[in-house]
Amino acid sequence: MSEAKNDTNQINQDDNQQQGEEIPLEKLDSKLIFDKDLTLTDKEIVFRFKVFKIMNKKTLNTIELEMHKYDDIFFLMKCKVDFKKFQKIAKENSLTIDFEQLLDAIISMFENNINHNNATKVDFKASEKGGTLSFFDVLELRAVKIFSLDFTNASKNHQFIYAQRKFNEIKELLELKNRELEIFLHEVHKKNYTMFDHISQKAIYVPTEESPGFTDSYKSSGIPGSPKSPKSPRSPKLSK
Repeated sequence: MSEAKNDTNQINQDDNQQQGEEIPLEKLDSKLIFDKDLTLTDKEIVFRFKVFKIMNKKTLNTIELEMHKYDDIFFLMKCKVDFKKFQKIAKENSLTIDFEQLLDAIISMFENNINHNNATKVDFKASEKGGTLSFFDVLELRAVKIFSLDFTNASKNHQFIYAQRKFNEIKELLELKNRELEIFLHEVHKKNYTMFDHISQKAIYVPTEESPGFTDSYKSSGIPGSPKSPKSPRSPKLSK
């Protein structure tokens, strides 16, 4: 009897979710399931798309999508599709799929775009408050719209957080590359100074003591530009 009651409670919880009742955030589990570049067909513009699968236990609660642009650090748009919104999309477009299948369809058509599969097409049209991402089934004579998703501009606060995160990522990458360059130059300097001298003259960037990735080992290596170097620091030169 107790087990039957528990099963009934679980069914009621799932029904409430399907009907759009808000679930506390702490009960939800978000998982990033797609994070790739897409070149949208009509404008040949590269966007970075992220798709999150937000679950309530074993039930899909929300599909969340994000759009980014590499040439605009403040470009950030979002789209959230819960079950209630899915029902509206399905009704407007006469879809015969369930909520989980909508997620699969989005990922599948994104992958088609990446793999240059012309069976489907993805297009984006911007608007003042965001834009619309449309999915098409490409037939022999024309493209038929399957469904569309409305995106909205992220809040200024979210844009700032995203811009700060991207800045930190680029800064960390630059520091990593600087350290790799230091190690490479150090090894070349030890084994073949003539080659090192030739490379460093043509290098776009040569680490200095002020470089983010400058290390103690580089300072004591005797490489030109380091404190113990017998030669004066060399200014970086552009490759010819």
